Amino acid sequence: MAGHVKGADSVVPGAPGGPGRPSIVAVGAMVIATATPYLIATLAPFLTDALRLSPVTYGVLAASSYGVAALASGTVGATADRADLKAGLVGLMGASLLSWVGLAAARGFWSALVAAAVGGIGLAASNPLTNRMVAEAKPRNYGLALGIKQAGVPLSAFLVGAAAPALATAWGWRLGLCSLAPVPVLLTAWGYRHVPRTRGPRTAAVIRKARATRSIRRLSMYAFLMGAGGGVLNAYVAIFAISTLHSSRTSAGFLVALLGAVGIGSRIAWAALSQRVQPVVLLLNLAVGATFSAGSLLAAGSLGRVMLVIACVVAGTTSVSWLGVAMVAVFRLSPGAIGSSTGSVSRGFYLGLMAAPIGGGLLLQHTHDYQPLWISQAVCFAGAAAVAFLIHRTPIHSTPEQ
Repeated sequence: MAGHVKGADSVVPGAPGGPGRPSIVAVGAMVIATATPYLIATLAPFLTDALRLSPVTYGVLAASSYGVAALASGTVGATADRADLKAGLVGLMGASLLSWVGLAAARGFWSALVAAAVGGIGLAASNPLTNRMVAEAKPRNYGLALGIKQAGVPLSAFLVGAAAPALATAWGWRLGLCSLAPVPVLLTAWGYRHVPRTRGPRTAAVIRKARATRSIRRLSMYAFLMGAGGGVLNAYVAIFAISTLHSSRTSAGFLVALLGAVGIGSRIAWAALSQRVQPVVLLLNLAVGATFSAGSLLAAGSLGRVMLVIACVVAGTTSVSWLGVAMVAVFRLSPGAIGSSTGSVSRGFYLGLMAAPIGGGLLLQHTHDYQPLWISQAVCFAGAAAVAFLIHRTPIHSTPEQ
């Protein structure tokens, strides 16, 4: 525990320009960059009505940000190893802002699709860029620092789930989206002052070598399966609660907020623990726990809202929280090419998140039943557990260079 306290000291900002400031900016960047998919998920009842979306077209819309992020992750990850951090921050925040405003202005499926796709650019940059920010901060407990940074994702889910449905109900979903626009502008203005203007000295040869490692490839497969399973929950939990359990739209948004609230503490705790326990052991256990959460969703159809809440709590502890541990594994595997290795793992994750709502939409359109959806989620998580077991045969022992 003493090591954790030391790590915390290195993340909390001290004197102006101190080493902890890039880590604080990284949290804000993660919140903003990952918000677009959560906005689409929490506003799904409004979007499907206003834009006349079928289950399939909604699935494509929900997947589009992740699709663009998957396509761009390799290039963006490699660029993040060499890019100026200030310019990267502006680009990430700008893409997210354009996405929100574009969604608010959308008049149909295609314009909404373009807006969501723009958000995918910021999403692709989120992990590679913010991991470099953490590396620049040189925290003594990098596991804790990465966990705090990764907590920006469930924090985004919590804030969006709590605010977006309420704003949409009070002011209409378009005005509600526009009211959020000042947030990335203000965060960019503050963050620009505290992120150093640094360029990574990485070469193309280092980047290619980092991408080629066996453990990174296996982590990418694990990320794909966990992303696919988690993406099903992200995209459909709100609609499931409304259509099957007859919850209100605000209550359905609360479920997304609950996932985020539980995930905030879980990401920090698991990532901090992964500096003392082999990360792949934690990844294996998290995949097993996520499989249990999928089983709870299966039971929720007959047992009701209490079981749905239990499923969301377990998911928040497991399927929402594994990525911080995976980022610690990346730091150990590729300390010389953090951005590019992060991009490779992120690509697998985003491909899974992209596949989930599209496949889920097709299942719903043909079966009109959520049970096959939750079964497919359980299969993905069980597969991730199997991949983690394979990774366990080649444990990660190296430590990051500071």
